Amino acid sequence: MRIFFTNVGRYGLVRNFIPVATVLMVMMLAHSAQAFHCDNSIVSKGSFTYEVLAACGEPVQRLSRTVEVTRLVSLSTASRNGLPDRYTLVGGKVAIVEEQLVEEWIYDRGSRKLVRKLTIENGKVTKIESMGYGSLK
Repeated sequence: MRIFFTNVGRYGLVRNFIPVATVLMVMMLAHSAQAFHCDNSIVSKGSFTYEVLAACGEPVQRLSRTVEVTRLVSLSTASRNGLPDRYTLVGGKVAIVEEQLVEEWIYDRGSRKLVRKLTIENGKVTKIESMGYGSLK
């Protein structure tokens, strides 16, 4: 099998390489905002809390708060499952208000690594934020 390159002149490969390298770098940067490394594991959006603890250990700080979440369900579904204490009828649907625990875990891996803040809802990581370089070690 033969592979033919077009524009392989003096700077042809470089000219073809730069757009590919740029796309790869953008993809890596986008991925880094959605995930981070803990030792030999990767924690990403959708990871369960037990996976985060196994990969990274205990965070240096845990913050928790309760938020109210409203979800709409059909009247038939709500009546089948039983109406909760707090609900409202909205245009033929039932608006159910529930309390949900939201946690924020802070990981500080030292002055040469970025501090990461994980937002956890319903036992899963929903958001990963970078907070600048750490201060430990």
